[in-house]
Amino acid sequence: MSRAKTREMVEGPAAFENFRRLMARLLAVPKEEVAEAKMPRAKRRGSAKMKPKSDL
Repeated sequence: MSRAKTREMVEGPAAFENFRRLMARLLAVPKEEVAEAKMPRAKRRGSAKMKPKSDL
């Protein structure tokens, strides 16, 4: 994507709509899935260091 197009998306009149659409897409993903994707692989497998879910 070109810089101009990117800037248009961020600063243009449709910026809010683009942001809203992006947020909707992010919120459509289950939160557990998102958290899992952010975790390091070792934690994802459930290493001994991982705290029980009740601590969260």
